Amino acid sequence: MKKIVLVLAGGALIGASIAAYAQAKPAPAAPKGPSADEKAQERAVANYRKNKGMGMEAKKPAAMGMSDKKK
Repeated sequence: MKKIVLVLAGGALIGASIAAYAQAKPAPAAPKGPSADEKAQERAVANYRKNKGMGMEAKKPAAMGMSDKKK
């Protein structure tokens, strides 16, 4: 019974020291500009809008062949 109480008290002390250490860390600085991923996405969208319609024409349905005709 005494060992259980000592283990629980030791765990509480360890947990308290970890919590105090975790709170002592300063928050990371926020990025000031757009990230590389955001820049790449913006370039991709701009490129798509610039080239929109080129090579994206609607395909015409294929002519009916011999096997497709109704009998």
